Amino acid sequence: MNDFGYLLITSSHKTSDYQKMAYLLALNIKRTQKPGYNQVAVVVDNKNDVDLFRISPAFDEVIFSQEYTHWDGRSYMDKLTPFKRTVCMDVDMLFTTDTSHWIDHFIKDSHGLYVASKIVNYKGELITDDRYRVGYSQNGIKPLYSAYTYFDLTGNYTTDFFELARDIYLNPDKFKNVFMPILTPLVIGTDEAFSMAAMILVIENDISYDCIDFPKIAHLKSLIQGYGVKNINKELGYFIDGDRLSIGAFEQLDLVHYSEKNLDISVLMNFYEQQMKESFNVHNKIQ
Repeated sequence: MNDFGYLLITSSHKTSDYQKMAYLLALNIKRTQKPGYNQVAVVVDNKNDVDLFRISPAFDEVIFSQEYTHWDGRSYMDKLTPFKRTVCMDVDMLFTTDTSHWIDHFIKDSHGLYVASKIVNYKGELITDDRYRVGYSQNGIKPLYSAYTYFDLTGNYTTDFFELARDIYLNPDKFKNVFMPILTPLVIGTDEAFSMAAMILVIENDISYDCIDFPKIAHLKSLIQGYGVKNINKELGYFIDGDRLSIGAFEQLDLVHYSEKNLDISVLMNFYEQQMKESFNVHNKIQ
């Protein structure tokens, strides 16, 4: 088993092209993260994707699994990872800088678990709009975002946390009627399950790191940006220049979650593929 790597989980049953997004994120990780912090494993549930992904140098390991084909397979990230230490990410995300120091910090922490909680808008300001997290504050639950989750399989909290979160995910009525009785959500996904599990175990502050300023995620759903923005793509626009991604006049400096899928990912994909090809050719010349 390898020591650290990123885990991306795809599903062929979803309407968006998550396989293509996973490929772009893997290329992005190879481009932005330094060696030793840039291994990528991908989970696929379609055998055709296995062969396609295995020929790409963007992926270090391709895992075929139809055992965890629920609508939100991230609930099983601890069962799927080939790494001792893992960051599991939503595939519709991109790094804008090297964040290897985050991993160093997580590894030194005795808890062995981190779930993102700091969400910012396109200007880098903390988001306070809770329309996508209705019921959290009303029930005293801290919102966590499973889109970026670090865990060490031997960590103090890891086993209890994931087992409880899975129980919540698989038996939602048993938990939401007790812990989210006010403005009860219709669906309990991984975000809700992780948030409730952390509250029940009384570890929400331990695993969301309020004392440090990272990691922050630019969550780009249009309606929570503020400033009257209703559609980022139409009103502000995405601008790509090599590695640099800007929204309107604001260059993105945090981890980006382009959740509304408005980003033309083919532009970035072509750039990363060309960079990888040039790097491969240089390596061969040196050999």
